[in-house]
Amino acid sequence: MKNTIFPFLPMQYLPNRSAIFHPQFLIPALLLMSLWSLLFGCNAPQSPAKAVEWPRFPETDNPATQVSAIPLADSFRVVSMYITPDRQHLYVLGSQAPQKGRPHKNTRNRPGDLPFMDYRLTCMNAEGEVQYQQDISGIDWLYGGTFGLAAGSLMLYMGTHFWVLDLKTLVVQERIPVCSPEYIPWVQTTMTRDEYEADYKEKFEAVLKNPTACKWLYWWPARAYFVFVEAPKDKRAMWSPLSYDKEHLDDLQQRLEPLSLSLADGVQQSDTTTHFSIMEDSASVREIEYLSGGTQLRYPDYKSRSILQYELVVNGKKTRFSTTDRDAHDLHLHFSDNGRLSMADGSVWIICENVLYRIH
Repeated sequence: MKNTIFPFLPMQYLPNRSAIFHPQFLIPALLLMSLWSLLFGCNAPQSPAKAVEWPRFPETDNPATQVSAIPLADSFRVVSMYITPDRQHLYVLGSQAPQKGRPHKNTRNRPGDLPFMDYRLTCMNAEGEVQYQQDISGIDWLYGGTFGLAAGSLMLYMGTHFWVLDLKTLVVQERIPVCSPEYIPWVQTTMTRDEYEADYKEKFEAVLKNPTACKWLYWWPARAYFVFVEAPKDKRAMWSPLSYDKEHLDDLQQRLEPLSLSLADGVQQSDTTTHFSIMEDSASVREIEYLSGGTQLRYPDYKSRSILQYELVVNGKKTRFSTTDRDAHDLHLHFSDNGRLSMADGSVWIICENVLYRIH
């Protein structure tokens, strides 16, 4: 007899048709049919739809949003920016590498020495027009620069100094040296590493013996900690902690009075392990989600790449775009060092891959 009712069951389970409806046979058969339906039937779960990638910045999904690149003169590249408290002006720090075949005037001319770079401070209005600028030349190439308002002064942390700037002219009023426990061979030529580290520890502990003259400063634009030694002009100094161990940092924070470095008024900033956001009265920007950018060969290994989706809201108007770290691009955008997003005219300012953009 041919099994035409349950073709997937062996014939020995079908001695006759009446046995099919016996409970001892019927219940296991129904369970098998249910399992078959779940595995191969129409109710099998479908693959999730692939997330839609938004246009790559500076392109956006909103035709009404205008994104304009604001280039710096003489091919300077944007390092950082600072929107002033009155939101009328924008201070921009730009850098320029030495040109090939034209060594920098401050070159050390020693084997293994790192080249210098020129930096320029530029003040712009809300339209991106240059108001004035100041050049700072001969800074080691490996240092960036971040702005902050501390101790009543606009400061620029760059290289081995904090540069105190006039808030209206950007003229350098003072250079506060940064003392660091890091051993730099081309700077410390008379000490070994062990000698330098022991000498720094002794001097650092001597500074802490006068705690009333010391303030604890967390310079969050650069994620850096300092002991700020208050003194008359040209005698002040910033001392880096001996280490960034949590126990050491907690001890210094408890012993010393804090020196505040706050966000701009009305700004809320969130920097979690997964997403970053800035919110102010009329504008906000936030990272929405990460998408896979596949893998890409970066000799000698394959590296995972990502796509980051952003949402910008200005006066209730949404604009969405994405960035990626494929092909050596930058995945993250950068904003004003005081957390400010927009200027008085409502324009939003963003740095992407060392280029300054005005969005309105």
